Amino acid sequence: MSRIVVVCVAATLVTLSLAQFGPVVTPSPPTAKPTPAPPLPNVSAMMLGAIREMGQYDINTMTVDIPAGVTPTNPTGPDGITYPAAAIAYGQWVNETLIKALIANASIGSLFNSPTATNKRKAPPVEWWRALQTSLYEWAIAVEDPSPMLFGLDSVHGVNYADGATLFPQQIGVAATFDPEHAFNAGTVTSRESRYLGIPWAFSPILGIAVQPSWPRVYETYGEDPTLASRMGVGLITGMQQAPPASMFPDRCTGNATQCPKHAVAACMKHFVGYSDSRTGRDRTPAWIPDNFLLQYFVPSFAAAVAEANVLSVMENYIEVNGRPVVTSEMYLKTLLRDALSFQGVLVTDY
Repeated sequence: MSRIVVVCVAATLVTLSLAQFGPVVTPSPPTAKPTPAPPLPNVSAMMLGAIREMGQYDINTMTVDIPAGVTPTNPTGPDGITYPAAAIAYGQWVNETLIKALIANASIGSLFNSPTATNKRKAPPVEWWRALQTSLYEWAIAVEDPSPMLFGLDSVHGVNYADGATLFPQQIGVAATFDPEHAFNAGTVTSRESRYLGIPWAFSPILGIAVQPSWPRVYETYGEDPTLASRMGVGLITGMQQAPPASMFPDRCTGNATQCPKHAVAACMKHFVGYSDSRTGRDRTPAWIPDNFLLQYFVPSFAAAVAEANVLSVMENYIEVNGRPVVTSEMYLKTLLRDALSFQGVLVTDY
C-alpha cells in the first residue's frame, strides 16, 4: 500500500512542477562568431586522445565555488566568468573553463553524471540544472566545429540528483509489488522531471538478474526472476519513453504537432550483459557464465526491452564475461545485441 501512495503522490508533484517551472523552451542558436579554442589545463595528450576517442566525459566533481563578491547584481567574477543567477544562489557552478576547453579541444558530444554527486551540498535545484543545460548548449555550438551536446544522468529511482524531485523505492522494492504499472508510473514521473531539468537521457533501468547474493548492487535490480525483470523493465521504459505533455513544449507543439518530441526522455537499459553474476560476488569483477545459462537467464530482460519497449539506448558493462571484456567484444555487442536482438539504438560505455 505504501508504494501505491508513493506513486500517487508523485503524480501530484508532477502537476505542481508544471505550474511552478513552466514549459521547456528550446534555446535559439547564438549569432556571435565562433570563439577560439581555449587551452586545456592539466590534461595530458594521452588523456585528451582517450576523451576524444570516447566522445564523452564524466563531469562528476567538476564544480567550483562561486567567487567572493559575486552577487546577482554583480554576476561576473574575477575570473571573467559571468555566473548564472541559479548558480549564485546555490553557491557552486561547474568548472566552466575546463568544460569549454574539453568541448573545443576534444570534440566531446556527451556529458554525464552529476557534477555535485560527491560533494556535501544538497542536490542542485531545477533552476540550476536548467541553467547548466542552457549553458552547455551555448558552449557546444559556439566553437569553430560545433556538435550537439547530449547530457545523461543516472535516474534509477527518480531524479535523485535534483533537489525537490520525486524519489521512488529502489528497483528491488518496485519489483516486490509484482505490478508493472508501478514501474510504468515511476517511469512517467521520472521522465517528465528529467525533461524539466533539460536532461533528455536517463541511464535506467538496470536489467541484470540478481543471482549472486553477495553482489553489492542486488537492491538496484528487479530481483532474480527473468520474467519479472522483463515485465518491470518494459513497464519502466514504456513510461519513460512516452511522449511528453504538449504543455511542456508550447513553442514546438502549438499548431504543429509534428514538431513535438516523440519521447520525454531516452531510457538506457543496463548493464549488458551478465554483470550481476560476478564470480567473486564483488562489484566490477569477472563473470563466468555458461552460454546457455547466459542466453536463457540474463538475456531475456534485455530482449524484452528491445522487442516490446523499443528502448532507445543500452549501456554495456565494464567487466569481462567468460574471459571476454564486454566493451571490446564483437560477440556480445554485435552478434548478440545488434544481430540476434535486433537492437538499433545507441550503445554507450559505462564509466
